Amino acid sequence: MADLNLLRKIQEFSWRTPDHPAIEFHGEVTTYEDLAARVAAISKHFLAAGIYVGSRVGIHLRRSPDMVAAILAALNVGAAFVPLPLDSPKARNRLVAELADLNLLIVDDELHGSDFPARNRMWLNEIGFAGNPILPVAAFDEQELAYIIFTSGSTGQPKGVMVRRCNLDYFLDAIDRVVDFRRWNRILAATTFGFDISVLELLLPLANGGTLILADDHQSRSSDALIKLVEGRERCLIQATPTMWRMIVSSGWIPDCNVGALCGGEVLPTQLARELFDRSRAAWNLYGPTETTIWSFYHCLSEADFEDPGKAVPIGYPLPGTSYAIEKADGELGDGELRIDGPGVSGGYFRRPDLNEGKFTSALENGPFDRFMTGDLVVERNDGCLMYVGRKDRQVKLNGFRIEPGEIERALDRLPFVEQSAVKLTETRSSEKCLTAFIVAPQLDERVESWGAVWDAAYDLHGQTSIAEGTGYTSTFTGKPIGETQIKAWAQATADRVLGFSPGSVLDIGCGVGLLGERLLREGLVKYQGCDLSSAAVAAAQKRLAQQFGQSPRWQLSCVPANEIRSAVSGPFDLVLLNSVVQYFPDEDYLAAVLQQAIALCRHGGKIVVGDIPAASMKPVMARIAAEAATNDGSADADVEQWIKTIGRGELWLDPADFARITQSQRRVAATDLDLRLGESDDEMTRFRYDAVLHLDSDERTPCHVAAVYDFEKDVPKAGDLSEWLKTVPDAFILRQIPNPRVLGRTVQRQHDPIASVGRDEAQVLPLTSMSDLTLEDFRRWGTANRRAVRIMWSEPITKGSVDLCVTPVDSFSSLFERRHLSRILGHQMPQSVSWSINRQRDYKVRKLLAEILPHYMIPSQFVYLSKMPLTYNGKVDYKALQTVDLPQFSQEREIELPDGSNRDRIAAMWSALLSIDKPPVDLSFFLAGGSSILTVELARRLSSAYGVEVNVVDLFVHTTIIGQAEHVERLLNNRSAERTERANNKIIDAASRRHNAALARRSARVSLRE
Repeated sequence: MADLNLLRKIQEFSWRTPDHPAIEFHGEVTTYEDLAARVAAISKHFLAAGIYVGSRVGIHLRRSPDMVAAILAALNVGAAFVPLPLDSPKARNRLVAELADLNLLIVDDELHGSDFPARNRMWLNEIGFAGNPILPVAAFDEQELAYIIFTSGSTGQPKGVMVRRCNLDYFLDAIDRVVDFRRWNRILAATTFGFDISVLELLLPLANGGTLILADDHQSRSSDALIKLVEGRERCLIQATPTMWRMIVSSGWIPDCNVGALCGGEVLPTQLARELFDRSRAAWNLYGPTETTIWSFYHCLSEADFEDPGKAVPIGYPLPGTSYAIEKADGELGDGELRIDGPGVSGGYFRRPDLNEGKFTSALENGPFDRFMTGDLVVERNDGCLMYVGRKDRQVKLNGFRIEPGEIERALDRLPFVEQSAVKLTETRSSEKCLTAFIVAPQLDERVESWGAVWDAAYDLHGQTSIAEGTGYTSTFTGKPIGETQIKAWAQATADRVLGFSPGSVLDIGCGVGLLGERLLREGLVKYQGCDLSSAAVAAAQKRLAQQFGQSPRWQLSCVPANEIRSAVSGPFDLVLLNSVVQYFPDEDYLAAVLQQAIALCRHGGKIVVGDIPAASMKPVMARIAAEAATNDGSADADVEQWIKTIGRGELWLDPADFARITQSQRRVAATDLDLRLGESDDEMTRFRYDAVLHLDSDERTPCHVAAVYDFEKDVPKAGDLSEWLKTVPDAFILRQIPNPRVLGRTVQRQHDPIASVGRDEAQVLPLTSMSDLTLEDFRRWGTANRRAVRIMWSEPITKGSVDLCVTPVDSFSSLFERRHLSRILGHQMPQSVSWSINRQRDYKVRKLLAEILPHYMIPSQFVYLSKMPLTYNGKVDYKALQTVDLPQFSQEREIELPDGSNRDRIAAMWSALLSIDKPPVDLSFFLAGGSSILTVELARRLSSAYGVEVNVVDLFVHTTIIGQAEHVERLLNNRSAERTERANNKIIDAASRRHNAALARRSARVSLRE
């Protein structure tokens, strides 16, 4: 296929019909000769800037003929254009510019896109269009890119679709064969430049010598303005999404014009299809993903489409040259995933071969992509016409835009007051589709505040006599401060686990008096950030670190609750540490929320270390030890139950399987690694607690297949040196049911702390076997000496007191061992009792923050705040359960009696009726308050009716607040009053003039008679 017939055709039209209108904009005409000259001038500047084949040109321009010329100029020099529409948020455009690695950015002037990354930039207002330069058209390889358009990405980052020159050339020819453009001769271009269907509007008419009616940035958002652009013309093609077509229909349609209606971008409702069919000269329903170049299927509406009201409108047949296949599971009937084949299939995702895999393929070995798996489910009718069924994944289409809810969820989850979010497409009672965000928002629990007061008192009380007393940690059994030696060992064990990952930066949530910070900094940590709920602890930590390291940028401390950490700390960190704080959280939901924020503050591939987690199932063991220690005769049965109730009262204790279940709901957690506490000391922390390491985004450890599984009682010799037996086992093995000397076989020293008083001498250890003298740390030391990874967890049931041990090569893990110790999560379902609420004030805040980073079409219309997120049996978000929430809907039918007060009061009352808001802020944007394009049309209607003046919809996109709308209405009223006064004055003058003229006439008549 020859390269881009489009450019050659424009050149030919500039010669054959130089004065024919190519573009109409603001009542002015750009002829084909003018357009060719502008394209030539911009092309010359592109070439001078080093833009050539394969370059990428970002276009960040106002909608104007020069924007069209810049697009054509990029194609003319062999470059690919990258849309950066002005109506997208700056942050979004900045990200797209960065991902596209732009060679050049063209902007209107110095005020636009100044902080967008690009190797070079060009200002349109500095390009001279004087003279009549000739448009040179060169031929390039048809596989070169024509444009890269970025769509919503399921991973939270936009992905760039690479459309080749051959794809674009094919599409323009194929769609012309469907709609027969010369029959219409003109098209309205109103779609935002960031939406790929805008390419059809901008280029199809120019490829056929027709006229492009270009709407500006304000007109493109107003159905009334669009109607005025087209009304009275003999015929015109209009392309729009179902949402925009609804607005045009509700505004009264387009008078005195034969309309060709192109509708696509989302499912076309049957009722709207009927409206389009009845009102237009011809109407098409179009379907196609961006990856297959704009549209791939078409269906021309006919009367037969409405014979069965229950039938959906089909997406029809493939464009000429396109073919398809429906991928179904073996033996499966009904719907299947649509695969589109042919010349419209694009070149894949820009610099994302990982995303191409499984989506793009080629019919020829090593050939260009010509097959694309859409992810859309379709069913084929007997006549070969396709019906759209739904999405295979979570992707949705709304107002014509393809949206990945995951991208919105990632934006929401970054907000400091959002613990967890889920976004889905919902339907209002009036059958309107809208995005709804379900948010679990943290509320500072009274128990958290209570723990803050407890710790403040503990730190202040124990004060300053020793390290042990200063930490505030006390024995579960005696209530006395834990010994200084044990505290040092406890801190060192955690530090060793953290330093094993060689982090450069650590965030320590629950830093206490700075013991861990001191050790980590002493070992060379580059950046330490400590946070704690207790102001007394932070003050003590401040003093400790200042004495050791002086005031240094290497460390920083903050007093902040764990669930507000993102509002006080800036990441990313290599590792986030929560050591010995989980038990002081109010519940599992709070822990999940804190983990969510900790993960958000961790870099890609980082680690979360959660240390010193008390195991709930060990409470009976602790209770028996405590009861025996409290009696003189050793009969403790009567007191065990009481001790079970007393131990850990008011604290959150979690068994390993329960902790793992909570981490499973965190999207970035690739693996949860559980291990009993490190440390030489023999105390309640090493006996009854464990650590967890969350590997984020990927698990860099190597999976290791472990075939050798031994039972301690059956397979390990009862006599002899254990080290000799270890020489006989393979490099990887599992040893189960090892009696844990830290828990079993102990004599208890009455009247003392039964945990703190136990040592390792023979008098205190009852020999279970000759090998039981080895401690758990002896196994770990053996592993280190032999370059083995050693993991130790309690055997099931935990109360038995035995442990399982897994040995694998360094930096590897056994999935068999991990599955066994997480098996209790299977079949466990999170509680599904969910309460929900609406919070309009919080909505304003969320919308305002989202508007800074997301395009307007990705900002949810509704927000629902949940007490907890409903989960499936395996801990994933249960999106189906979210459908059961009965949402209050924004009413478009509710009429109200307007107050007699100021215009602001009256307009505020209209807002309240439309948006279900009590006392909306007068300086808040209508759209940030929950308004939509459809509701803007209704608001314009109500304002016009209430005040008797014409309030255009486009005006409400400019005057978006109650203050602005009140002032605008007042101006309209004043103008009307002035016009009435002028008309009245003119009437008086006219009447006086008529009387004067009549008198003159009568006088003249009398004179004539006398004469």
